[in-house]
Order: sequence, then structure tokens, then C-alpha cells
Amino acid sequence: MSASSDNLRVRFPEFADVLIYPDATVDYFIGLAAGEMEAVIWGFFFDPGALALAAHMMKIAKDSAAAGSGGIAPPGAITQVKTGDLQVSYGSTAGGGASIPGDEGLRTTIYGLEYIRLRELVVATPFTIGPVVI
Repeated sequence: MSASSDNLRVRFPEFADVLIYPDATVDYFIGLAAGEMEAVIWGFFFDPGALALAAHMMKIAKDSAAAGSGGIAPPGAITQVKTGDLQVSYGSTAGGGASIPGDEGLRTTIYGLEYIRLRELVVATPFTIGPVVI
């Protein structure tokens, strides 16, 4: 598999319409996603992870544009509703469970959740950057 617009459309059919999601747009988001990842660390999971992150970015961009919000993320599930003087409370974003700080935005789409799932499959071992002093 490679992180290509064709593979993204196969994996995530929501983005199959080339009139709404032209190749140039999909390729742009794949490039952004791949730029946030390290191929050496992700290994086999690099391409699927880049596709999931790109799909997440496109979904957020589409939802933000549709809402005219300029970038707000959708809220979590409704946890409380009050009718008199209308009060609605939202819980945390989808996905629940322990998360890395900053994952809240990723947990707002199924694609972000898939990215997190793949990231958790990546086995990263500690390594030293810089010269080793003995």
C-alpha cells in the first residue's frame, strides 16, 4: 500500500467523490499528514496512518467549512439536557479512555480514532539523539 489519493478513497469511501475531493486536495492532506509522522518509526503502519490522519484532517476541514466555524471541533456526546432555560452539557470527545495530551482533536472523527489505533500499534523504543559520551 502507498499513501495515495486512490488508496485513501478505497480505505475511506466518504472521500470517493473526486468532484468534492479532487486528487490535488487529497494529495495535499496526505502530504500534511505524512509530514507529521516519521516513516522510520511508523514502519509498516506509516501509509495506513498517513491515510487515516489525512482523512481526519479533510473531515475536520469539511465540517468546519460547512459550519462556517473556521476550525472548531465537534463536541463530545451530550451528557445532560435541561428544558427550562435550555441547558445542554457535552462530555469529552469520542473515544474515551486514556489518551496522550493533545489527542482530543483526533478523537472527534472516526479517522482520528483509527490514526490513534494505528499509532498504538507502533512499537517505539527509546533512542539517543546526539553524540554518545563515554
